[in-house]
Amino acid sequence: MSKKVTSTQQQRSEQFVTLAGPCTAETVVERSRFIAHGRRADTRAEAQSLIKEVAAAHPQATHVCWAYRVGWPDMPEEYWSDAGEPSGTAGRPIQNAILGGGLHNVAVVVARYYGGTKLGVRGLIDAYRLAAKAALDAGKAVPGQPMVEEALECPYGSYRQVRHQIEALGGSVEHAAFAETVRFVARVPRASAKECAAMVRPLGAKGKRK
Repeated sequence: MSKKVTSTQQQRSEQFVTLAGPCTAETVVERSRFIAHGRRADTRAEAQSLIKEVAAAHPQATHVCWAYRVGWPDMPEEYWSDAGEPSGTAGRPIQNAILGGGLHNVAVVVARYYGGTKLGVRGLIDAYRLAAKAALDAGKAVPGQPMVEEALECPYGSYRQVRHQIEALGGSVEHAAFAETVRFVARVPRASAKECAAMVRPLGAKGKRK
């Protein structure tokens, strides 16, 4: 006998722990500054975007090292880089901080400014792990779930109600452009995508999955 799975049940089965938003922290070890940035990243592309942003924001940094854990729950992937530091002293300790927090779909990038004192292998491992952990501790861990994006268009007069329906399902509205109609991107939990479409279609919203 088959049993219908509700969107709420599916959401619970797909849930994981991730970051609510961007977070950052600075750690100083023997005058070397470690500036760590963390963010939710569902895909490799989103993680790479954070790496590029941090590298651009810290052009004078001695090293920009990183790690990320993305693709949960469908295609989990883990990557890290020492970015010129001795092998195993930066990327893996950053990744261990992510793992220690029980986090998924998260990227952490650490920019290091050398302070003139060599830390040694053990010192670097501890410094990068502590820097990453400090950033993650500064953030907020929340339940997460796979999201999908849909480009939508709706009448101007319906926009507020459409947005309310999307947010009521745990989604968000991004990149809204207002003209005779409103064009925007709806980001909603995958488990609620069909329910969302059924709720906003009568309000004149139309579009296709990105």
